[in-house]
Amino acid sequence: LGNPSILAMSSLGKIGRFGNQLMQYFFLRACAGRSGASIQCPDWLGRRLFGLNDAPVTARLTPAIERWEEGNNMFDEFPAFIKYIEKVAGAPSVRIGVEALKEGALDVDLYGHFQYHPRHYRPFRDSLRAWVQPVPGIKADLETGLAKLRGLGRTVVAIHIRQGDFKKLPHFGFTLCVPPRWWCDWLDGIWNQLDRPVLFLSSDDLDFF
Repeated sequence: LGNPSILAMSSLGKIGRFGNQLMQYFFLRACAGRSGASIQCPDWLGRRLFGLNDAPVTARLTPAIERWEEGNNMFDEFPAFIKYIEKVAGAPSVRIGVEALKEGALDVDLYGHFQYHPRHYRPFRDSLRAWVQPVPGIKADLETGLAKLRGLGRTVVAIHIRQGDFKKLPHFGFTLCVPPRWWCDWLDGIWNQLDRPVLFLSSDDLDFF
């Protein structure tokens, strides 16, 4: 029968924070589902939060570097990063893009953020939600907090504003620190249209506001 097909992401948990890791896992899982491959990935926060028990990385596979639909991404801007990945893998890399969400991918090790336009993930919407259901102990605490929040209003408007390292990283589009005034102007424009809104603000630098 031959060796079973594998799709790995040995870099999961190493490129970006938790939000990035979610998108990376979604891409890994969606592509593996399309191609019927088994998943291998390292320990990451999703294991403890969502009870995900994918196999650890044991295979050494061809690195597949993210390719954007348009323009350059981190790997294009820093080609030395690709050379480093190839050196660690001991093999030349290939490029992989959003088409893998339709075609699948086999026997490669994925590297990238994979934050493609949400329309590409729409066919997987129900699956994505199912994959990230908190484990019972954590879910109970979250539901308690959410109930308190909903007790203050009907429509929850949640904004996550990342500052911290974005002030120090190179100024690519994804490291833009949006001025607080922009958020305030946007909220002023929609607030009165919402049914009893309540604002939930999350940031790594709340004192900035």
